[in-house]
This record gives sequence, structure tokens and C-alpha cells, in this order.
Amino acid sequence: MYLDERGYTVLKTIVNNPAITGKEVEASLQLSRKQLSYAIEKINDYLQDNGMPKIERLRTGKFIIPVAVIEQYQTEEITGDGTTYIYTDKERGLLIFLMLLCVREELSIYHFTSKLEISKNTFLTDLKKLEQRLEEYHLEVLYSRQEGYHLVGSEYAKREMMVTSIRGILKIPRGKETIMDICQISEEMMEQVEKQISMIEERLQVRFTDERLKELPLIMCLIIIRTQKGRILRELPETFQHIAGTKEYSVMLEFAKEYGITWQTEKLFLTAQIQISNFHTLQTRDSAQEEELMRASEEVIVNFENLICVTINERETLLEALFQHIKPAFYRMKYHYHIEQSILDMVLPQYASLHAVVRKSIGPVERLLGVEVPDEELVYITALFGAWLRREGILEITPDQRKRAVVVCANGISVSNFLYFTLKELFPEIEFIACLSMRDFASYDETKFDLVFTMVRLETTKT
Repeated sequence: MYLDERGYTVLKTIVNNPAITGKEVEASLQLSRKQLSYAIEKINDYLQDNGMPKIERLRTGKFIIPVAVIEQYQTEEITGDGTTYIYTDKERGLLIFLMLLCVREELSIYHFTSKLEISKNTFLTDLKKLEQRLEEYHLEVLYSRQEGYHLVGSEYAKREMMVTSIRGILKIPRGKETIMDICQISEEMMEQVEKQISMIEERLQVRFTDERLKELPLIMCLIIIRTQKGRILRELPETFQHIAGTKEYSVMLEFAKEYGITWQTEKLFLTAQIQISNFHTLQTRDSAQEEELMRASEEVIVNFENLICVTINERETLLEALFQHIKPAFYRMKYHYHIEQSILDMVLPQYASLHAVVRKSIGPVERLLGVEVPDEELVYITALFGAWLRREGILEITPDQRKRAVVVCANGISVSNFLYFTLKELFPEIEFIACLSMRDFASYDETKFDLVFTMVRLETTKT
């Protein structure tokens, strides 16, 4: 999470004057007692997220401020455009990695401390934490007087960490602009790549999820920049060799040609980025591999029905939705891509027994894949089945008595359905009429609905 300008100002006011009282803070910043209490609550949430102790407020109005908090925030000023944002140590680590990956000059401590506006000690602490994280990718950060700080390891491992870093930074305010600045991506290049991704959607007759549509242009831009600077993938895992000949590969050949990318490894890597992408709308099936996946998906549903002793209504619709999730998940597992934003903690507490049933049902996909489906992927299928079971037997209220609502979700089909049907059960007095992506919502007829349930910030006059 991050602090807005008010939270940041309150935090700085308190740590710079530990003896200040709550009433003095309210007076100096023109806040009500309720506003200050809310700000302190948000500050403590932020501190906990960063592994820091909380600030306590005494009945006398004074504050107990842990020494660690004073040391961290009393000396460092990080400012942004319009709002102030304080990076977490994990986020700073990702930014340090992107600098190491993209900046071509010899990097000294000064480059990092001035760019991130942090102290030398903070940089060295963040670097140590980053190095621990890079161990799982078999990457190292080395320093020499001739080369400064630089990354050592395979190009494929650097690309894996690159994707992870992009996803992490996109979660923070102005994340896209921050990445473009550090990685020296021009506005012109970004616009061109975004247009080409729209053309890829048209050619493949798909629509990427809003979430994927944010990260994909940045990933593509950095691949282009890496190849243009001679940072070429020399080898790929064997599983990538099966990409050639797919429809996605044919489309990405044109993309590669546009940027003078001639290496087969790079063409395969570009194609993999499309194949692992989640989609918001249904896709066509036109390959033997996809037909096998569809048959495996059908077997999963049969197994599931037999285990719970029910027949699912609208079975064909569920089959299509399941296939739409399993296809990109299949490629993610095949190419060993990790899911960064798992919904395990959201789904498992409520659906542990259902998850166990799905685990027993998923065998046909695992046989096709040759490995066990990890919980981080399986939980999305659990969410999908959970949504369908919730859909059965919901008490309907006369439509003319109900408010009409749409749901806007930036994630893929599994999460969208889970959210949509969960809300339908929670609010039977509301008629839910559609689950939309951000792009769909922008062109949706506003006369059709009264309320919006959304996971993302939207420009709308509706409640």
C-alpha cells in the first residue's frame, strides 16, 4: 500500500517533532480529530506492510514513536508529482534492479541514491535484500571500479526478473511513468507498441485483461531495447521449442520483423508473452494442442461433478470459461512463469474443502502437462467452480424492484466470475447485469445500470 499526501504529511510532522500532541497536529494541518485518527490508522497499516512497528497514540494526546520509524522517516524526503509516495524496501529493490538492467553508464552509489532520493545506508540495505531475492534467479550484483554496479547471470534469468519487477512497480502510483523514466522508454515507442498490441488482439481475435494490457507494452518495449543493445537470449528452456508453428508465433513474426529482431530465441520469447496472457473474452480454438486442452477441461468438469454428486447447470458455458483460464495457465506452467498476484489467501479460507475436490479433479490437465498444477494456479479454478456453485438456486426478486449494477474487474475470467457471482449472492436485491473490463465499461451504455462495483479507479457519475 502507499500513503497519500495527507498521510505522508502527518507522518513527517510526527517524526520530525516527536513531542507534538494530536491537537497540535490537528491545528497545524487543519484536520479534524476523525481525519487525524484515520490518517494514523493508514500510516500504521503502511508501517506494518514495511515490517515497521506502529505509532501509538496515548490518551494524553501524545505519540509513542518507535526509534526505527524516526530513523527511517525523519531524514528521507521522497516527493512525487501531485501526491507524495514513499516506496517500500521491496519496491526500491525492484527499481534498483531495473536501473541495473537498463542504465548503460557505470553505476555508482550516487546514481541510486540521487535517483531514488534515499541515503547511502538505505541503498546498501535495499541492495542486500535484492541480492537475496536474486539468488532464486541465479543472478548476482557485482561491483568494480571499472564497471560500477552491474548484473551477472543469464539473459533469460534477467528477463524473468524483469517481468517480475514490471509487475511489482505497476502496483504503485505512477508506476508506468516510473518504469518508462528509469528504463528510458520514449513516449513514441510506447504509443507504437500499444497500437501493435491492439493489432495483435484483432489478429488473434482476443482481448487481453486490463491488468495484462498494462504490463505487456512495457515488457515488449524492454525486450526491444535489450535486443537493440545486443542483449540477446542465447538459449531458452526446451519447452519453448514447441511454440514455433502456433498462430501466436505467426502473428509475432510480424512484430519481430518491425523491430529487426531476427533471432529465433527472441521470436519464441515474444510469442510466449502472448500465450501466457489472461484474456477477458472467449477465444477461438484452432490447434490440436487447444483441442486437447478443451477435452482435458471437459474431463475435469466430469470428475468434479462425480465427486460432489451434482450436475452443473449451464455446463457448456462453464466449460468455455474453464478453458479460457486453463489455456494461459497451461503455458505459464509449461514455461515456468510464476503468478505474482495469488488469490490463495482470499479463496482458501472459505473454500478449503472445495479446493481439495478441485485438486482431485484436475488430473486430466496434469497428465497433459506432465507436472502437478501448483496451488497458486489451481486456486483460480477453485474460484471459478465456487462461482458456478454459488450461481445455483439464488432467490430472485422481481426485476422492476431492483437496482441494476455492473461489475468492473481488471483480472481474467476466473476472478471476474468469482467476483460477479459472489456479489450476486451477497446482494440478491440488486440485479447484476454484466461483468466488464475497463475498456468495455468505457463504451457501455450508462442508461442500463444504476450502480458500479469495481476493483479499479473509474471515471463515472454512477454510484
